[in-house]
Amino acid sequence: MAEKNNAATKTGSARLQDEEHGPVHVCEYVGPAHGLGELEVMAMRERIQILRKLRAIEAWLDKKFGIETTGADRIPEDERQPPSIFNMMFFWFSMLISPGTITMGLLGPIYSLSVNESIIVTVFGSAIGSIIPAFTASLCAPTGLRQIATSRYAFGIWGSKICGFLNILVNLGFGTISCIVAGELISAVSGGKVTIVVGIVILSVTAYIISFFGFRIIHRYEQVAWVIILIFICVEYGQAAKYYSPTPGLSYSSGQDKTGATLSYFALIFGTSAGWCSMSGDYYVHYPADISKWFVFWMTWIGLTVPSCFMLILSNFYGGILLTNKAMADIYDNGGIGALILATMSPNGWSKFVCVMFTMSMGTLSTFKLAMLTSL
Repeated sequence: MAEKNNAATKTGSARLQDEEHGPVHVCEYVGPAHGLGELEVMAMRERIQILRKLRAIEAWLDKKFGIETTGADRIPEDERQPPSIFNMMFFWFSMLISPGTITMGLLGPIYSLSVNESIIVTVFGSAIGSIIPAFTASLCAPTGLRQIATSRYAFGIWGSKICGFLNILVNLGFGTISCIVAGELISAVSGGKVTIVVGIVILSVTAYIISFFGFRIIHRYEQVAWVIILIFICVEYGQAAKYYSPTPGLSYSSGQDKTGATLSYFALIFGTSAGWCSMSGDYYVHYPADISKWFVFWMTWIGLTVPSCFMLILSNFYGGILLTNKAMADIYDNGGIGALILATMSPNGWSKFVCVMFTMSMGTLSTFKLAMLTSL
């Protein structure tokens, strides 16, 4: 055993060569929380001038404004600041109780399923799809690593980069949907004075600025924000009820067409929930390493399934509105889901206020995630 330790020490003390600044000893950075790979990265940051300057800027920002600068780095146990364990569930409520989710459930009735059939598929698709991210979420607290970083154990360094790239594409999809819906909401509130494109830019810039402050700030905001949005969504359920389809059990397809539509819609809902598997554990890296994996699993599964079903069922009803109410369908064709949400609520001042609050609830997390993934 002693020989192995001595060999490891020699390996850890290997000299790293630099053409401009000469040799750098990895052992200069040795600490109990760092492995050889981390030590090599730290040495590289010190010997390359531009990286050294960027690291100094990051440290200054962190000290001055509390901006999170750890990126994809491992969080040692002595540096963790765990939020409330209940935030593990309510965090997902805040993230998923958002108008951005409505665009998915619309497709059930649009695929020619009845509203009732769409709701059934929504519940099963969300419940089954959420099993995958609930499992992957349990992997990050013990390691202190972000979700994609843990993939290095299974796929290696280059395989994990491929996973990270694919995850960026997934987040681009979710982020694009959120930005478009928010742009439509801003345009609808302004009465068309602000175009959808400008609305998208406004949300994107705002979310990008907020994303600098890291998961700690986002956790605090998301811990309470979902309650307000939940109240607004409940009001929306009630105010939009007068426009719901008068024939929710009427299906517009049969036979193989209906089977194909059902499977397609199930795959969409399943993928929407399962897509969180590449990032679900990112929000748990500050929890203790010995936290129960089953506890993490069930808290995450409930946190994903309940709000997903709650929002997607509302969007199933909205899909029924598009098929049975021509006036509302025209509003949707001209202004998108943002205009439709505004049109189904009243009075006008209240509906605009709610739409502004909806806009503020979207965008931040996807933008922060994309920024962090690029550091892999």
